[in-house]
Amino acid sequence: MRLRKADQRLMKEWIWLLDGYKLLGGGPLGDLILEKDQHHFWFDINSGRIKSVDDTWPELPDEFFMANLVAKLEDAGLTIGSNECFAFKIPPIVGGKFDDLENVYVGNWEEYNGWMASFHYQTKDLPDGAKIKLKVTE
Repeated sequence: MRLRKADQRLMKEWIWLLDGYKLLGGGPLGDLILEKDQHHFWFDINSGRIKSVDDTWPELPDEFFMANLVAKLEDAGLTIGSNECFAFKIPPIVGGKFDDLENVYVGNWEEYNGWMASFHYQTKDLPDGAKIKLKVTE
């Protein structure tokens, strides 16, 4: 799996959560690979969870890249360019399906990260199981 090019400007969207982290790159689902205090992390932007990857660094297992899902999306004709990622119309954290082709689109990596950063910021204080209403505007 190839990594997306790192652009530190993207980190301003996540400063409320990832202050002090340095962006090293990203994965095909918009995820971020980070460094802080000489430790390495994988940040799943769809779930909002961060995981240490020091035990495998600099190699990252295919499970982080969701290689099986990416292969399925590519087999269905979806491809991503250098500043794109596979993005979800309904975030999996609120019930969107990872493996539903109707829920996936090719999006701009920075825009999708910005949207997910805003989503997580707005929902960070809600209890598990809270109901939310998504309003999509253009």
